[in-house]
Amino acid sequence: MAGERELPHFERDYVRPDGERLVLEIHERHIRDATSRIVGMRSFLIDTTQRKRTELALQESEKLYRHLVEHASDIIYRADIHGRFRVFNSMASKLLGYAAEELIGRSYLDLVRPDFRARTRHFYREQLTRKLSHTYLEFPALAKDGREVWFGQNTEIIEEDGRVVGFQAITRDITPQFRSREVLESARDELEQRVRERTAELESANELLRLEMMERQREATARHHLEAQMQHTQRLESLGVLAGGIAHDFNNLLAAIMGFASLALPQIPETSGARTS
Repeated sequence: MAGERELPHFERDYVRPDGERLVLEIHERHIRDATSRIVGMRSFLIDTTQRKRTELALQESEKLYRHLVEHASDIIYRADIHGRFRVFNSMASKLLGYAAEELIGRSYLDLVRPDFRARTRHFYREQLTRKLSHTYLEFPALAKDGREVWFGQNTEIIEEDGRVVGFQAITRDITPQFRSREVLESARDELEQRVRERTAELESANELLRLEMMERQREATARHHLEAQMQHTQRLESLGVLAGGIAHDFNNLLAAIMGFASLALPQIPETSGARTS
C-alpha cells in the first residue's frame, strides 16, 4: 500500500457454502488520486476453477502418457524430416545398448544393417514424398555390441500446417519371430527340395517303366508276329503233307492204270484208234 512495489497476481482457494471448491485468480492494482497518491486498491477476481481442473487433468494425462511410453515394451520415438532422433523412450537404449546422448540427433539409418539401408531409405522417402499416413516395414538393425536385431516398425508422418516435418514410430523387436520364420522357411525349402528330388525320381522311374512297357509291347508284337508266321508255316507244312499224300495216292492209281494199259496195249490192233488215244 506504500507503493514501493507493484502487486503481482496470485491465486487463492475458496469454498462456497454448498461445499464446492473454487480457485480464484486475483489481480490487484493501486488506486491513485490526481496527485498520484495511493488512496486505495482495486481487485479483479477471475474464476479459474475449470481451467485449473483442465490443467490438472492434462498434467495427469501427460504423466500417464509418459509412464505408458517410458514403460512400453516397444521402442517409441520421433524423428525430424531428416530421420534424426528427437524423442525416444528408454526401450531404445535397452534394446540397442546405446546411451540416450548417443542416440539424440543421430539418424535412424545409422542403426540399420548396411545392406538394408538403401531400401529402407527409399521406403521412407516414398512415405514422406507421397504423404502416406501409415506404413509398416521389417528390417534388421545392429546393436552397439554388434548383435543383429530385427524390427517391425509402424510409422506415421507428422504434419504441421500441411507440411511434413518428421515422423513418429512404434518399433517392435521381432527377432524371435523372424528366426522362427527363417527356420520354417528353411524347413519348407528343404521339404520342397526333397519333393522335387522325389518327383524327379518318380518321373525317372515312370519313364523307365514306360520304356520297359514299350519294349515289352514290342516284344509281344514281335512274338505275335512270329507265332503268326509259325502258324502260317505249319499250315503250309500241313498242306504240303496233304498234297504229298494225295499225289502219292494219285500216283498209285496212275501206276495201276498204266500197268493195265501196258498189258492191254498188245491186244489192240495197230489200226485201232484206241492205241493213239
